[in-house]
Amino acid sequence: MDWTALKPIRTTVVTTPPCPFCGLGGQVRVPTRGLRAWEAGTPIQEAFALHDIGPVAREQLLTGVHGECWDKRMPPQQGDES
Repeated sequence: MDWTALKPIRTTVVTTPPCPFCGLGGQVRVPTRGLRAWEAGTPIQEAFALHDIGPVAREQLLTGVHGECWDKRMPPQQGDES
C-alpha cells in the first residue's frame, strides 16, 4: 500500500450545548466533512456514519448530554446489553 497517498482527515472542534443534567458545556471533535453534511441537513447518523463518531458524541452534539452524565442518570437496566 502506498501510505503517501493517504490524506489526513480534517476535523473540527464543535462546542456543544450545555448538558441538561450538569449544566456544563462541552466540545466534540468531528470530521469536518461530516459536520458540513450535517449542517446542510443530512441526518446526523448519516452525516457521521462513515466516520469514527459514535452515538454518545452524536447525542452530545444534538442535546449537550455528556456520556458520563447519561450513565449516572440512566443506569443500565437488568437485561440491557452494554
